[in-house]
Amino acid sequence: MSAQFAPFLAGKGLSLRRLDDEHYTDFFDCGHDEAMSSWFCNTARNWQAEDMCAVWVLSPADNESDPLGFFTLSAHQIIPGNIARNDKATDPENRRWANNLRQPYPAQLLGKFALDRSQHGKGLGKMLMLSVYAKHLEAADAAGAKYLVLDAREDRLVRYYTDEYGFVRSGFAGEVAQMYRPTAIIREELRLTCE
Repeated sequence: MSAQFAPFLAGKGLSLRRLDDEHYTDFFDCGHDEAMSSWFCNTARNWQAEDMCAVWVLSPADNESDPLGFFTLSAHQIIPGNIARNDKATDPENRRWANNLRQPYPAQLLGKFALDRSQHGKGLGKMLMLSVYAKHLEAADAAGAKYLVLDAREDRLVRYYTDEYGFVRSGFAGEVAQMYRPTAIIREELRLTCE
């Protein structure tokens, strides 16, 4: 899928690549979460160097050192009890055994997702999420990941990820709202977008 996504992104005048020393992060400000902005400016490179996550940066194609937004992905898992029965099996013929699995499902964690405040309201949130989907699918194709998972720490974020991107709140009861999106749905959405 990334072979189809890269030209799609380039056609929008955008570039996506791993965070590196050429990215100028000092003035990144997502505008609503000082901790998120500070993490990107001061800590992201350390996390990536320690293989805690991959940090991906969306930039203008003609100025790749200028971050418009970023996200992180890392290996994860989600327990079957937190997934709706209808979302457990991609193939209806597998539904019976898939609904009875006890071991955790492989997943990718979308740990951080932010746009610079200068880009708010310009439709780049959708492009950033499509970039997440493309990188998630690369990981799923290489190692298997049935779901893309995120943790929303505020009710407004639960509504945002549900309304804008179709994430479903899991059955996990905790301080954060665990949300997921099946890889099969992501694959189809990205395919249709890139056609």
